[in-house]
Amino acid sequence: MAEPIVITVAAYNFGFDIPFALLDADGTAYDVTDFDSLTFFVWKYRDVNDNILTGTVDVDTAALGLCHYTVVEHDFDIAGSYLCIVQGLEAAGGGKRISWGPATLNVMAVPHT
Repeated sequence: MAEPIVITVAAYNFGFDIPFALLDADGTAYDVTDFDSLTFFVWKYRDVNDNILTGTVDVDTAALGLCHYTVVEHDFDIAGSYLCIVQGLEAAGGGKRISWGPATLNVMAVPHT
């Protein structure tokens, strides 16, 4: 069984990238060359209906499944634990959707100085 993926960010922090290496079930890089889009979804832990973020994932090296999401201001203003996935929409094959994850995303409170 694979180790759980945990992403940790500081509340109110933005302007940095969260990198992803998209893999298939056997751990091989998933070629996303033929994808129309990749989207980053974040929702409140245990409540998939309470989506707090939907953002575009940028592809760095499609053949190796390497991509990133750039955090923008107000993405993660509230500290807490969330779940997230990357979802791709493949152009070939009738628009097949593929999801990677879920992963836990922890937003840590930043002390005020």
